[in-house]
Amino acid sequence: MFNICNAGDHIVSSSSIYGGTFNLISVTMAKMGITATFVSPDCTEEELNAAFQPNTKAVFGETIANPALTVLDIEKFANAAHAHGGPAGVTRRFLAARPFPDDLDRHARGGRAGSRARSTRQAPPTASSPRSSFEEAGVGIDLVRLSCGIENADDIIADLRQAMDAVL
Repeated sequence: MFNICNAGDHIVSSSSIYGGTFNLISVTMAKMGITATFVSPDCTEEELNAAFQPNTKAVFGETIANPALTVLDIEKFANAAHAHGGPAGVTRRFLAARPFPDDLDRHARGGRAGSRARSTRQAPPTASSPRSSFEEAGVGIDLVRLSCGIENADDIIADLRQAMDAVL
């Protein structure tokens, strides 16, 4: 988005996106003079088109939203972007919706998901999205983010089996 937008520009974004990205768009980019209008991923075409302004440069969304797990109608968002002369940017993030026990061998509590070469798991209250965003999205606090690293696949699968056996 920084390659497309400058101070005075505008973007349209799905409101159901990763908390860190929401903060980037609503706070950081706003400080740089880039405004945004957030729309529900379930909005009508009319509502989506009404969000555009003459200075809109791009449309953004997530294929499967984090933390809500809502599925974006990519075609609807892309068609609106192209109709208004701009590109549509779509990212893909996904949460594993399972509780994992604290004693999981290799899946240590970690910082940002995916920021390490090893696998991590993270419970929503410590995730980058604020708890209120989970509640608004109807996501329970027992949801866990799993980011698979570059360990041996058999080791990862064995750890996940161990965790599933412990909770089932």
